[in-house]
Amino acid sequence: MAQAAAGERRSVLAPILSRPYLLLGVVLLVVLAFPIFRRDQDWVTVFIPAAERMANGDDIFQEKFVYPPVNAWMALPFVDLPFLPSRTLWYVINMAALLILLVGAWKLSGGGRLDGIQGVESPEARGESQRIGFWSRWRSTLDSQLSTSMAPWREHAIFWLGLLCGISSCFDAITNHQTDLIVAALCILGCLAMAGQRDLRAGLWFGLAAGIKCTPLLWAGYLAWRKRWVPAFAVVAMAVAINLVPDLTHPPPKSREAGVESQEPDRALDSPSLGSRLSTL
Repeated sequence: MAQAAAGERRSVLAPILSRPYLLLGVVLLVVLAFPIFRRDQDWVTVFIPAAERMANGDDIFQEKFVYPPVNAWMALPFVDLPFLPSRTLWYVINMAALLILLVGAWKLSGGGRLDGIQGVESPEARGESQRIGFWSRWRSTLDSQLSTSMAPWREHAIFWLGLLCGISSCFDAITNHQTDLIVAALCILGCLAMAGQRDLRAGLWFGLAAGIKCTPLLWAGYLAWRKRWVPAFAVVAMAVAINLVPDLTHPPPKSREAGVESQEPDRALDSPSLGSRLSTL
């Protein structure tokens, strides 16, 4: 009976131990929840208040909000959400962006699958594993999985070196509640599309990223230099277009615009007009 219980426990642990990267990913997801749920940073103190001002027809460019207006527009669904649903949604968005960033970057580097596959245990090995302790069985199983991994040790070393170089920037974006991970994920999607010879789709992804933060506009210059004129134009067009959406969905009240023009014409540029929106790109 003890042997049956040990075999059942081993059968439950084997799928988990055969995928150490999945296990580490779950641990990382749990750890990264703390800075999002326990700290109030830029998304809560800057972006959501700007979205509330946009919903009310007020000037969004105040109280440290100096970003393209689409950033305030993206935060509109969070304005009326209670604390827990709001943080949970922001957490899911960030974790999805982090997953796209890591998996996409690994694919672009030419890396293959890292997790091992479950090996077949011989009857002799099964009998031996029942006579040793739990931690010895765990270590033996893990060594077996790594030895039968679909990727050589060089692949694991490349992955971890790359991760160590860039993971601190990801943590910084998460702890500061910034949109950098979203921008990076969109750029990775653009790179994947470009690697697949889907240039127009790549230009649209880069344009979405550039509309949120202007740095990805550099892709327009690169694509133009490579004489890929259509995707280069798509980068700029998409970046501008998504920052016109807030004017269509949440235009300033006509009475407020009229008041600004008639009573204080020198403050017309302070309103969230098309010119002021494009100047933030």
